[in-house]
Amino acid sequence: MILVVENERLVAADLKMQLERLGYGVSGPVATGEAVLAQVAAHAPDLILMDVMLDGAMDGIAAARALPKHPVIPVVFLTAHSDRPTVQRAGEGAPYGYIIKPFTPAELGIAVEMAFHRVAAEEQLRQAEARSYEAQRLDALAAVTAAGQDEERLRALTRNLMEEQEAERGRLALELHDNVTQPLSAIAFRGEAQARKLRARDAPAKSEQRALLQLIGETAVVAERISRKLRPGVLDLLGLDAALHEISTEFTKRTGVPIKLDCAPLGERLPANIELTLCRSVQEALENVEAHAHAQHVNLRLTKQGKNVELAIGDDGVGFDQDHLPTKSEAARGLGLFGMRERVAAAGGALSVKSAPGQGTTICARILLGG
Repeated sequence: MILVVENERLVAADLKMQLERLGYGVSGPVATGEAVLAQVAAHAPDLILMDVMLDGAMDGIAAARALPKHPVIPVVFLTAHSDRPTVQRAGEGAPYGYIIKPFTPAELGIAVEMAFHRVAAEEQLRQAEARSYEAQRLDALAAVTAAGQDEERLRALTRNLMEEQEAERGRLALELHDNVTQPLSAIAFRGEAQARKLRARDAPAKSEQRALLQLIGETAVVAERISRKLRPGVLDLLGLDAALHEISTEFTKRTGVPIKLDCAPLGERLPANIELTLCRSVQEALENVEAHAHAQHVNLRLTKQGKNVELAIGDDGVGFDQDHLPTKSEAARGLGLFGMRERVAAAGGALSVKSAPGQGTTICARILLGG
């Protein structure tokens, strides 16, 4: 279902007709940002086709920024304004498309299809990552149980699975960078050169080309973000401290939730497997915060005392009952914590979780160096 958000009645009627001809179900139209949020709360649409200029106090960009982070609802902006400040501000709403008025039915159809394709690709990647580790882990557990082998053997198998998973993630990150991000950057570069060649009387074509280049740039940014998530290159080059700063900055920019980061001086770099374990633990914890916690603030602290390194991630969100995880979202969080525990245990450490309804969640990973 596509929600049409447009304050011009005739334009809204035309959009609804065109979308229905393309085979999409349509709800609305609504004409204010406040009405968008009310509609989403009542019944979340699969996509929002949103005009930037709306009635009321909240424009389309502000409405897009106020949408819930999970589940993701893709937004395709409609606007007659293609100037750079408007396009840059629209980027704050994390759009999945940007259509300049006037547009043809074909342009509308392509923008909507591309938005749905992007959502599907992101979901497939997320599910593939979740299935990959959990399926391998369960297979290993079954094999160890059947053979009657001990916990140390299970830990060794877990370490092997994680090493294989990290190698595959590295390969995928390289493929994504070389075969998606770089070609998109090349397309943007050539498109910018062509836009500069357009004459003054070709202003509408130049504006449309600029908007297309903006969309290409946004797609390249998303691809690069996924690549960094698969394999945080800054971790290999600069170490855990720099990687945590990059992860925290990207999280706050994407979600609007600030992170207070406190990294104590570590002296020399930690062993590579421990750095990677702690980095992945932070990524998993922040995914849980974004998906489930509804937090306003996050604290991330890294300390080293003697031969122990400790990482603590705390949020002021809704928390959960550790003894009772009945809902689907809480079950998903439980699987995430399970994976974190296994990662930390495989590195010779232990993970503790403290949470209660309405009291936030704190996750602490403690690893003995050289243990």
